Amino acid sequence: MKKLKNYGFRPEDVLIKPEDYNFGDNQLEGGVLQANGQWDEFLPLYEPQAEKYETSGCTCWGTLNALEILHKRLFKIEPNYSERFNYILSGVTLRGANPNNCCESIRKEGVIDQKYLPVPDTYEEFLTPKPMATRFLDLGKDWFKSYQFGHDWVLTGNDTLEERIIRIKTALQYSPLGASVTAWIEDKDGIYIDGGRPNNHWVCIYGWTDKGFKVFDSYTHEKKIVSYGHVIQFAKRFSLFKLKKKEGNWLSDLISRLFSWLK
Repeated sequence: MKKLKNYGFRPEDVLIKPEDYNFGDNQLEGGVLQANGQWDEFLPLYEPQAEKYETSGCTCWGTLNALEILHKRLFKIEPNYSERFNYILSGVTLRGANPNNCCESIRKEGVIDQKYLPVPDTYEEFLTPKPMATRFLDLGKDWFKSYQFGHDWVLTGNDTLEERIIRIKTALQYSPLGASVTAWIEDKDGIYIDGGRPNNHWVCIYGWTDKGFKVFDSYTHEKKIVSYGHVIQFAKRFSLFKLKKKEGNWLSDLISRLFSWLK
């Protein structure tokens, strides 16, 4: 039997808490954005999660791909967020992580542009600064002062095949999804099946065809189709709103910012 790689997702790491939002419970704001559920025209710049070395960071790469697609759809601008920032803040390791950790780091600490924390030459440097430098945390705070990000569970590991297909297609009207898949077992028609194996990768689902769901893979520069029979154990939907900036004391804000950058 083919040995499957650990891309950074392990089902046993997922912890769903009673306070987590669930799709269909009307806890998360936001209406239909793509009635046909197709997000192809908003796909972001491809950035591999293991370009120079292994990161096992699919939970951050897949989630930020979905967020960048959503931002581009809403505001006509394609951002390029730093995976390194949220990777460190959400505590990802080479073992992988719970995708909810990355979602919560975005919701609570924001995101920053790739130019501030790009992918360096070594994994050891990728893990720095830790703890996160104040100047980068301030940039993240600026983002969530301007935007409100939310997420809820679409699939929680206990859904039937019919429920999975219906819930994914319905949720895709609201946002691209973060989702767990089994990577990669290809059938004779070029469609990816799970082969009865557990999920081991977190990806962005951005639509569907008559054969299955469209996947934007952060590991290789490929767009894949996973079959409708593929057991997708977990999935997340996202929301994003731009907030109105409050009037403030610009001089006080400037002085505070200067001090934070000198730390």
